[in-house]
Amino acid sequence: MEEKIIILGGGGHARVLFEILQGKNNIPLLGYTDCRQEGEIFLPYLGNDGEIENFSPEEVVLINALGSAELPRKRKEIYLKFKEKGYRFHSVIHEGAHVSPSAILSAGVQLMCHTVIGPEVYLGENVLINTGVIVEHHARIGAHTHVASGAVICGGAVIGEGCHIGAGTVVIQGITIGNEALIGAGSLVVHDLPSGVKAYGSPAKIIR
Repeated sequence: MEEKIIILGGGGHARVLFEILQGKNNIPLLGYTDCRQEGEIFLPYLGNDGEIENFSPEEVVLINALGSAELPRKRKEIYLKFKEKGYRFHSVIHEGAHVSPSAILSAGVQLMCHTVIGPEVYLGENVLINTGVIVEHHARIGAHTHVASGAVICGGAVIGEGCHIGAGTVVIQGITIGNEALIGAGSLVVHDLPSGVKAYGSPAKIIR
């Protein structure tokens, strides 16, 4: 039985993923789910996320198309919800992304256009690396984290799970950022940051 793909979400990030998948041959797209029908993608609307359970985990593979402007908790929740039910998530890698052969990409990873993933990098499950991001050698990015457009993660940096690294942020080499940290756009992170903080600025300072 040929597996078909269902896209979870119908907003702006879903449109980006849809256009990437359109450029690939032999990708059987079944449709999309969302809480509303007026989606950004030109596929059959299947209903809300509950409709996925009309298909067995052997019939379909899922793509997590939820974006995030802050902590990616909804991306994490929907991923874990369906993973626990036995569903698998398809990774999406733009043809314009450069990925080192020694990098490790976990299930459900998404790499947008002009991303660079260096040697020995580790990306956890459901990680979203947005347009133009550079992740240098030996960096590690935990599951469910979103690194927004134009950010630079320097060599050996460690980013925890469920973080949001804002657009244009630079994390210098060897820095560790804890789980569920929110780093504002355009920040320069030069010191380690603990879990659960919100930080912003150049250099980045904890604001809560």
